[in-house]
Amino acid sequence: MAWSGAASHADQTPVMQRETEPIGNIQKPYYSCQSFGLVAATVNVGHPSTEFSHVNGLQTRYQAYTATLVQLVDLMQFPGANGTLQSDPDL
Repeated sequence: MAWSGAASHADQTPVMQRETEPIGNIQKPYYSCQSFGLVAATVNVGHPSTEFSHVNGLQTRYQAYTATLVQLVDLMQFPGANGTLQSDPDL
């Protein structure tokens, strides 16, 4: 990853942003992360990239990343629906 430049993004502190996606008639929340998206985009195309539309299954990758952060990072903060920070992500 060092040759692609992805490592510089991977070393950044994750800042989570709450987003929603319509599933049927319900808006389901998920969390995106700019630094993780940059790593995923770079790895997906094989060179530095900021184009997230090239990342296959990005929302699913974000969900796996969020689940990993919950398990591995102490005191991770996730924005809630009302904008306040909370220790657990909305499901």
